[in-house]
Amino acid sequence: MPWAAGAIRLAFDCGVTSRVDAVPYSPSSTTVKPLVSLGLSPESLASRDVIRAALAFQGDAQPPCRVLPKLKEFGYDIIGPVPVGDSLADLLQREKPDVLNLRIDEPDDEDTMAWISRVWADRRLPTVVVTMSDDSRVYAESAMAGAFAVVREDAPTEVIRSAFQMAAQRGGALREARERVAQLEANLANRRLVEQAKWILVQRDGMTEPEAHTALQATARNARVPLADVAQRVIDGGAL
Repeated sequence: MPWAAGAIRLAFDCGVTSRVDAVPYSPSSTTVKPLVSLGLSPESLASRDVIRAALAFQGDAQPPCRVLPKLKEFGYDIIGPVPVGDSLADLLQREKPDVLNLRIDEPDDEDTMAWISRVWADRRLPTVVVTMSDDSRVYAESAMAGAFAVVREDAPTEVIRSAFQMAAQRGGALREARERVAQLEANLANRRLVEQAKWILVQRDGMTEPEAHTALQATARNARVPLADVAQRVIDGGAL
């Protein structure tokens, strides 16, 4: 079933487009199906805080932004619009939005297309591409660059709403998952440091394993520093 007017259905796996299916737009079909397949529900989407959407466009001349009134109708916090380039970089650094609304009508603009992957790689910021172009390359190139959704600006209101909500929530979920993985990796690295320091104390100072562990914990607590920092100091040859 089509979910974006004129265009594209995307399936994602950890932020990587795993399938892109071109589908025709049927005005009689406005139901958005990917929410279920992505593990999202209308209830969870509705419970989100206000979505902050940054608006950007190709070139120096801002085209008519038909989607803007709809985003305001949804109650979104609108940032911009600004042209792609330094102005966009400054805006993203300053405002830290939830989603980027990027207007693209020219598929051969490689610099603009590169921003889609760039903002995800650098900021974990999902992009929704909006267009008034009938050029299928806009949809294909945007999807290949990593756009979370591609919609025509004259798509039905609920299609646009669902595209932005899905992108914002899915982007947030992917960011949280990556942060959890990073935290787990950091915890594992710290545990390895503690284990290494503990056995140094056992061999160097003649402590038992429980005594070494207790000593490390007591030193960290008394000095009010992380246990891993104390362990690293021992590994580097220092005393408790």
